[in-house]
Amino acid sequence: MKIGDLVELSAKGRRMLYCHHLIGKVGIVVDLKPQEKWQYYIHVSWMGGPARTRQHRATLKFVSQVADES
Repeated sequence: MKIGDLVELSAKGRRMLYCHHLIGKVGIVVDLKPQEKWQYYIHVSWMGGPARTRQHRATLKFVSQVADES
């Protein structure tokens, strides 16, 4: 993932209790913070949700299609 990608929760993310309030929301990757050389946190700004959260890569997936609300 890179900055600017649209993401949503993956199946693993939807099963996690601390991500429950993000189900069905779309976010944009705003920052990548390395913790070790093989692991990093992804900072996501959510639309219609919290301003910014820190997620592991396994809890996110790319948005496959944005719903048209018209």
